[in-house]
Amino acid sequence: MMAGVSAMTITRFENGHTKGYPDTLSAIRFALEGKGIQFLEGGTVSTGVGVTLKTGPDDTTQFGGG
Repeated sequence: MMAGVSAMTITRFENGHTKGYPDTLSAIRFALEGKGIQFLEGGTVSTGVGVTLKTGPDDTTQFGGG
């Protein structure tokens, strides 16, 4: 429970059963960032190795930084 939330809360969020409370989502994000996960805003690129997801059929998938 690195983020201070239960495994069940994480499971419910991952399965789409809840959108999560803002404080819970912030705690999860903070914990992940503390372990080196970098969250990118739209249009930004990673400074190192990374993965981006398609947001539409015309988008390209990018693997790796920059």
